[in-house]
Amino acid sequence: MEGKSVEPSQVSVFAARYLESYLSQINASSQCASSVSFGSWSAPLLDFVKINFDGEVFAAERAMGIGVVARNPQGQCTAWLAQHVNHVGDGESAEAWAAREAIQLAVQKDWRSVVIEGDCAPLIQKLDSRVRDFSSIGPIVYEILSFVECFLHCHFNWVQRSGNEVAHFLAQTTTSYVEGDSIVPPSVLDLLSADFDL
Repeated sequence: MEGKSVEPSQVSVFAARYLESYLSQINASSQCASSVSFGSWSAPLLDFVKINFDGEVFAAERAMGIGVVARNPQGQCTAWLAQHVNHVGDGESAEAWAAREAIQLAVQKDWRSVVIEGDCAPLIQKLDSRVRDFSSIGPIVYEILSFVECFLHCHFNWVQRSGNEVAHFLAQTTTSYVEGDSIVPPSVLDLLSADFDL
């Protein structure tokens, strides 16, 4: 462009295209990736742990419920938690809190390859884009992404509610904070079995 006059509109178009190309290269080489699952729960790849999360708002109680369940490629539960949070927010805030609990659980368990899966598409898109988020959940999104470097592989998946039933059940039914490993309540075991039979 040296020696030539350039219209401001051309500069903005060039800059936008350059930025888009740069971001696509970053995303392509990133250890953080996303994909989409539909319909029912599906097992993760060998050596991965899939962690489903869900958040529920209890407006009348001014509280939120959080459900998280981790499963191995055989569909077996390896860890789970249910938490009642005395904080009110919208649905996306509850989902963000749940996603943070999910990835923190993975860090605590020292899992190296994980899939973090939820049914809130806007949140999964924010986690996938890795662009600074200035919404009310921006700080939580930033915190979640700060954990990604702890893993060899970390994927964020969106799944329909029908593929997220166990985490949804835990989020809806909790009244305190409970957690466990492979031993789950009978009602949760039934849901896990139903997922694995699909």
